[in-house]
Amino acid sequence: MATKKTTTKKTATKKPAAKAATENVEATEATEAAVETIMARIQAGFKEAGVALNETGGIMDETRREILMTLITNAQENTDATFNALRDVMEAESLTDSLRIQRDALREGIERNVAQVRGIASLTATGGRESMEPVADYLSSLRERARSGASA
Repeated sequence: MATKKTTTKKTATKKPAAKAATENVEATEATEAAVETIMARIQAGFKEAGVALNETGGIMDETRREILMTLITNAQENTDATFNALRDVMEAESLTDSLRIQRDALREGIERNVAQVRGIASLTATGGRESMEPVADYLSSLRERARSGASA
């Protein structure tokens, strides 16, 4: 006769399974906390970048206004000088006087335009430097935080 094999069922103890489940929950909570911390740091960084960009925009807007007002002033100055020269030419008593007035007006106009271009270029350069300061300061602060975080 054949003998029957008897198998014994091994019952798993619940203690290790419960411990593993608890460890999984703790690991999940720790991961979620780490993700929340990282997300908070990213959001804070974006807020700081937004503030820097907002400051930059304000400075650029002021520079733009100053440049436009200077251009309007220059245009008015050039127009007034042109009409004054035209009036002087029309009142000239001789052709020689008329040509001299035109020559002088042309020379003065060129000198005035060169000075105006230099002034606008200076305003543009200064405004560009000033407008980039908030962004440069923000980037420097990021670099310093990265250095201090790396040495910690």
